[in-house]
Amino acid sequence: MKKGCFLLFLITIFFSCKEEEDVYYINYKNQPFEITVARVLHDGKNDQSNLRTLKLYLYTEKISFDVEEEKGTGASLKLELFLDSSDIKDGVYDVLEEERIFSIKQGEKNDVGKITGSYFKQMYSSKIKKDTSIVCIKSGSLVIGKPDSENRNDFTIRLLTEQGDSISGNFKGSHSYINNVDGTAVGEVLIGDSVFSLQRGDMMLWGDIFVEGINYYELFFYSTNMRTTELGKYQKGLVLVLGLSSKNEEEPADGTYVLSRSISDKTAWTGRKENNIDWGCYWYNYITGTIVEKAFINKNSISLQKNGNKYDVTFQCIDQLGDTIKGFYSSDFKRIDLR
Repeated sequence: MKKGCFLLFLITIFFSCKEEEDVYYINYKNQPFEITVARVLHDGKNDQSNLRTLKLYLYTEKISFDVEEEKGTGASLKLELFLDSSDIKDGVYDVLEEERIFSIKQGEKNDVGKITGSYFKQMYSSKIKKDTSIVCIKSGSLVIGKPDSENRNDFTIRLLTEQGDSISGNFKGSHSYINNVDGTAVGEVLIGDSVFSLQRGDMMLWGDIFVEGINYYELFFYSTNMRTTELGKYQKGLVLVLGLSSKNEEEPADGTYVLSRSISDKTAWTGRKENNIDWGCYWYNYITGTIVEKAFINKNSISLQKNGNKYDVTFQCIDQLGDTIKGFYSSDFKRIDLR
């Protein structure tokens, strides 16, 4: 009986600690704000340089966004990061006056009181009162750790405001990407009479979920004008998906993949719906968030050749509507391991 009580006590302590570990705070003026969401907004390439601006938002649960405008009740930390890539990288980012790789843009207030750059915002909103307080970030650093197996990063914050007050804390979690600008073109596809420029895509690794020893990969291609909501829901643009199967365990092997109803080595799975989920090869063209053109791809082939970190992909296919799908892609992919 005593052993059972002690075991129950240990289990209770374990889950209590685990629950505490999953709660993350940013502290400002001795007040903790529980951070629940991380969001990254692509803001394009800077003039006269190869740097890109990525806006990182860490915010509380009751904050929502309309494009970039924050609404609701709670707190939001916005940091403008300068990088040479379209994805955030692990490393140390310092708040600096000059723009350079792995730096954070200082917050600035103009003559009419508008703040640009990095800031910490508190918002209070109700039917009887609305109030907003914003302070500029002037110094300090952000440390982003390497992603774990669940694509979660550690974010450690040590910052100072223009008044010298500290903002500190940490957050661990995944982050959604919001594309608000046209991406860099790395390919092009013709679907029927419509031509779409393609930006860097995603490669999803599923492992041998359908046939033992045959690994399934999904290559996601996005038009350069792709737009999504803060939760990642597609709002505008083309999404082209190619489902490829290969014996290779870490990436699809070089070669030609023929469209087929069966999954075997070096085949592209014809588009279909299984358990209300689309698999194989298909495309969606989002005219708006609710008006969508779509079709499954069911004939011909896709060719893939890897050169260094870059994949050269060409497609010559036909969809269920009888439209020709012809194009190319030359870039790396963001790898998303779902095994």
